[in-house]
Amino acid sequence: MADQLRNPAAPAPVKYTQFTKIFHSHPDLSDVHVSDMKRMFGRCPVCRRGEKAISSAIRKGDPEKYIKEKADRKLHLVRMRLEKLNYYFEREMARSPVAVKVTLIIDKMDQAKNIVPCFSTRIPKDVPKQVLEQLLPMHIVGVIIHGTPDRRYFFVVYPHLAGDSNLNLECIRLALLADQKHRGSALPPNLYIMVDNASDNKSRFTFGGLAWLVAQGIANTVEIAMLPVGHTHEDIDQAFRIIANALIRAGFVGTLDQYTNIISTAWTGERQHVEIVSAVHDYATWLKGEVWETSHSSDKDANSLVHLKKNRYFKIRRRTSDGAVCLWYKPDPLHEITYPVKKNEFGDPITELRPNGSEEYFTDWNGIEVFRTLEGPKGQPPLAPFPSKTAKLRIALWLCAAKHVKKKMMTTTPMVTMIKACRVIGIGNSFPKSSGRLQLYYHTTLTRGITTNPAALHGSQ
Repeated sequence: MADQLRNPAAPAPVKYTQFTKIFHSHPDLSDVHVSDMKRMFGRCPVCRRGEKAISSAIRKGDPEKYIKEKADRKLHLVRMRLEKLNYYFEREMARSPVAVKVTLIIDKMDQAKNIVPCFSTRIPKDVPKQVLEQLLPMHIVGVIIHGTPDRRYFFVVYPHLAGDSNLNLECIRLALLADQKHRGSALPPNLYIMVDNASDNKSRFTFGGLAWLVAQGIANTVEIAMLPVGHTHEDIDQAFRIIANALIRAGFVGTLDQYTNIISTAWTGERQHVEIVSAVHDYATWLKGEVWETSHSSDKDANSLVHLKKNRYFKIRRRTSDGAVCLWYKPDPLHEITYPVKKNEFGDPITELRPNGSEEYFTDWNGIEVFRTLEGPKGQPPLAPFPSKTAKLRIALWLCAAKHVKKKMMTTTPMVTMIKACRVIGIGNSFPKSSGRLQLYYHTTLTRGITTNPAALHGSQ
């Protein structure tokens, strides 16, 4: 507009509707696309490519390509639906009175919704920066073990713990221990785990920790199934939605005790199992020299676990011949071939021609060894070291601050409460003289019960 005032000969600007029409239809702009990160987040890449191809066919007026791309996308959605039905079948089998398999699903809740103290809406803009720096960005790991009824276990995790394989294995261990206590008897001998297709779930340490359950005799078989990105919304996400709504209804939540109580009572008529996780076992360090690598450059390439990256269904059990804990895999739970397949002396797959003209492959039941030794790792995983003294002190001080202001929660505004809590945490001058006592408080309170023997399931020692 300014250019037009200076130079009346300058072209007049177009309206927004005309601009979008030109942008989407002009042939010189056909290769220009606007990146929408929010829309791309958590989207299935196959669905995204299919939608893009369908839109391209519509723009170019190509009916044949349009029909083909629509058919391919429908086939993909049908296959994803069948994968979900496979999970639902396993879930229903676990609810049977004679179930021989424990079926569970594990996932993490969006961390943006789990800040203590937390508000029912966004954090007010007038909150001082030094207060924001002292908030605890908690995260919740949820586990549902299916049965009659389903049992939900929520683990409120302190911010100093990374959402890695150590945390996943620790939450699975705690959930199985709690479920065994709830049943009052040993768990069924087989385990089926549904997770999302994230890198921490495909870590060799995650598979090593689950294979260790087989090596210890806690489970006969462990199956791990993964849904692809964009198709992972399941019953655990519905549970997280209920928790989010409960936090919104609660308004301001100022202490960790209030936070865990809201999660526990989010379901009408039943209390959920909520446990605070302040320390985990260091499975990764413990298994580092015991589990085979996941790269092609492994020193024993035949046993390389490189297949973890591209596939979404795995089965771990002992090999019949010598009892070694081995792994088999499929590209997805519905795939008809179980890998690895038998090969001849030249390294080519052994096949047989079927009557319909297709080739039949034969599964190599020697599998892929998970551990470098036949007996697997020895001993027990140690506790993971605390990342820093600062984080340890901060958490202990937060608990002290919450106790300090708890009696005043009903008589003061949320903002005053937050500021008072942060003064206790360290913005004021009240905490240095008691820091030694709080360090001792961490060691005696936060790690209580964490040293439970991970092999205690089924009474195994």
